[in-house]
Order: sequence, then C-alpha cells, then structure tokens
Amino acid sequence: MEGFADLGRNEPCPCGSGVKYKRCCLPGEHAFLVSRALGQDLFRVLLVRLQADDVLPAAEAAWRRYWPGDPPRPLSYWLGGAGGDTIGLEDDILPFLDWITHDAPLEGLDAGGGGGADPPSLPDLVAPGAPELSAPAARALAAWRASFLSVFQVLRSDGWRTVALRDLFTDETFTVWDAAVAGPAMPGDVYIARLAPHAEAFELVAATGAFVAEEAEPLRAWGRAELARLREKEADADWRRLWRTRGERLHHYVVDRREHPNVPELLTTTGEAVLMCEVRWRVHGAEDAVTAALDAVREFHRDDAAATAWTWRPLPGDRRWAHRGAQAAPALGDGPSLGLVTLETVAEGNVLTLVCLSEKRLLRGRGLIEDAVGDRIAFLEERRTDPAEAAAALGPSRVADEDADELPAEALDRLREMMLDQERHWVETPLPALNGMTPLQAAESADPEVRRRLDDLLLAFEGHERRLATKGARHTVSMSTERLRARLRRPSP
Repeated sequence: MEGFADLGRNEPCPCGSGVKYKRCCLPGEHAFLVSRALGQDLFRVLLVRLQADDVLPAAEAAWRRYWPGDPPRPLSYWLGGAGGDTIGLEDDILPFLDWITHDAPLEGLDAGGGGGADPPSLPDLVAPGAPELSAPAARALAAWRASFLSVFQVLRSDGWRTVALRDLFTDETFTVWDAAVAGPAMPGDVYIARLAPHAEAFELVAATGAFVAEEAEPLRAWGRAELARLREKEADADWRRLWRTRGERLHHYVVDRREHPNVPELLTTTGEAVLMCEVRWRVHGAEDAVTAALDAVREFHRDDAAATAWTWRPLPGDRRWAHRGAQAAPALGDGPSLGLVTLETVAEGNVLTLVCLSEKRLLRGRGLIEDAVGDRIAFLEERRTDPAEAAAALGPSRVADEDADELPAEALDRLREMMLDQERHWVETPLPALNGMTPLQAAESADPEVRRRLDDLLLAFEGHERRLATKGARHTVSMSTERLRARLRRPSP
C-alpha cells in the first residue's frame, strides 16, 4: 500500500502517534488515494464526452463565457485541434477543465429528463449506468457532484499531508489531504480551489489561483459584491449557489489581478510611504554633553539610563503624526515609535545614528538632533532605501546563506529587545487595516468583520515567520505571532 509519506511501512507514523505507519495513517491514506484515482478515471470519461459533436458547441460557448474578453483561440484548438499546444495557457486551461467538467452550464443542451431550471452541466450528461462508465467510476460520481468551488485561506499545514483551510466567505473549516499543497502552503496563503469530500478527509481537486494573505480582504469585498448581484435575481442565493452557477467569475478575478496586480502601498501608521532611512554623524564633543543634549529633547525617550539609545515618539497632541484612519491602508505596524537614535563607539570614534521609516521622519528627526547637539557632531552620511528594492537585492539565497557573517551578540540582543517593545506598542496602535482600531480593540470588538481582519494580519505575520524559517535565515528578528496572539488572547485557528 502507498500513502503520503515517503516512509517504510514499519517506520513510526509521521503524525506523531508513535504507532507504526502501517497501523496508523497508512490504511486511511491508501483508501483516500484509491478514491482519488477513481475520480481521475471519471475525469477521462467526462473529457471524452466534452468533445462529442453534440456537446462541443456548448462547451465552446462556455469557453467564451469563461474569459472576461475574447478567448485566445477556440477551445477545440487547445483540446487537440492544431497540435493542442497549451504553452502559456496552462494556468487557464487547467482551471477551465475543472470548471467545465463540474459546474459549467451547457446552454442549449438537455440533461435527459433532469427537469432542473438550470442548463445541465457535463456530469448531468453522464448517467451512472452509462456503458462507458466503470462501476468504480460511477461510485466516484457522487463525490464529484458533491465537490464545490470557493476561495480558501490556509490556517496551518503539517508540511507532509494535511492542510487546514477556511472558506474565505463562509468561515467553514476543512481538513484537506494533499501533499503537493501541504509542503509549500503557509498560514495566510489564499487559494481559489475546489474541494471534494472523501471518507477520510477532503481532497483539493484543483487549485486554480493562489494569492498572498494581503489579498484576502479585497477578495472578500469582491465576493460580497458578486453575491449581491446574484441575489438581485435569486433572493435566497448563497455562496455555494454563486460559485456553482457563476464560477467563471473567479477566473475573471484571476485574469484581472494578473493584468492589474493589487500591490498595496506600504505605509507607516502615521500615513507616510515606507522608506528605510539612516543618518550618521561623527561626534566631536564629549560623549556626556551629547547624551545630555539628546536627553533634553522631549520627543526622545531613554528607557535604560545606562544605554545610549533613545526611542523617538511624538509629543501628545502633535498633529503632524496624527493617525490617518482608513485612508492609509494597509499599515505597517510600527507602533508609536517614529525612529531610533543610538550613540555608539566604533573604530573611527563615537558615531550618532538615526534610523526611521519615512522621508518625513528623516527630515524632522535630523532637524531635532542637529538643533539639540549643534557643533558637537559633524554629518557623515544619509541613506534612503526602498524596502521592495532592498528585498530584491537581498534575494532568498542571501537570507539562507550559511556563510553569512555572524551578527554581534550585543546587536542581536538589542534587536530582540526592540522587537519585544515593538510588539507591546503594536497591539495598542490604531491601524488603518482595522478601521482605525488597535489590535486590542479589534480582538474585543463585537464586529466579526474587524475580528476577521485582525486574524488576517496575524496569519500574514505567521506566514512570514514560517517562510523565513523555511529559508534557513539565521539572524531573523521579527515580531512573534505566538506572543502577539497571547497578548490579544486570539488562539491559533
């Protein structure tokens, strides 16, 4: 028997039960895979029926409906007409074949006495007792008809077989067995997919579109608008009805995003475009005098009197740093801190540094420091780095580089302390992505939509953590989703 794990039958089961694989998960996995194979037999039967002379014209009409504009070549071309070349269209042909063999209405055809108000789908044209349908494939027809298309968000994955998915629109959760998805899937990832029920779990029949976690909220809003349009004609229509009768609209969304990517502008919590900024000065005067001058700046706060590091925070009522509300979305959760000022001794002497996350903060912070310290410092350099350009320059191979230089222990400790402080401030920071609420307020909100948006943020953070861990990053210092969930009393879904 075969299962999902690449293990010997007598090895411990990867689920962690401590029982041999052959006596634990393997039998259920084998039955599941046999059932999946029967579905593949049924698919081949349906594909032959699709190309029959009486069905192909209706399928061509469905192909035209499937595209938001004119389709590239007729369907018959891709089904084997002029060589069946699908290069460049794999991402469109496969989801179309899933839709046409499950839900697509075949206008102008008769299901043969089905009596339904809707045009028949391809499975309606294949009777369970049809001679071309083997008995096992006929048994698979019930699961085929019970399958459904929707949009799902990854909650967790065990990395080898099981993925927990949540329907983005209904909040239903499903345990799915699929090794191809369980490996790369990260919390927060969004899939347009079809699920089919089996005895042991759900099967992910087809994943026809994949998005990052930040796409969840735009997709929900778009889906609600689609359901509202259907309800103008069918007042009692639900989500299952929407995607069964108008599943091609999900492909329209994919094509639209392909042509017009939804790239959110990364903003600080005070509404400026994020720009990684750093200014350095050489210190000429006595260190004590410089320290005293910085201590006198009301916006600078030194949490540890023994350390020469200051957190820059706005004064109460300073409207230049006022929260921008929902117009500044999505937000970078950088808390009330506007920047960090440090005084360090390096090889060339004492150096004063300001680090902040926007051009506006850079100009304001540099003015505060130079006005306070005066001729005790001399300007060395100023750097501005776009975060997207920095990520592209770094590349995944650099993140996991085992030969990377070790960061000093003191620097790592300082970064970890800053991140803990960041977590404390983040949960109390109004975020545009939460309609101006703080994460703490959102966690206690009676509005399920606000709580859902908070969960989306946490899932996105968790997925980011997991991706870095998968790449083998050695010195990753980031906010901990586990600690944030504990502060917000929002357990893992």
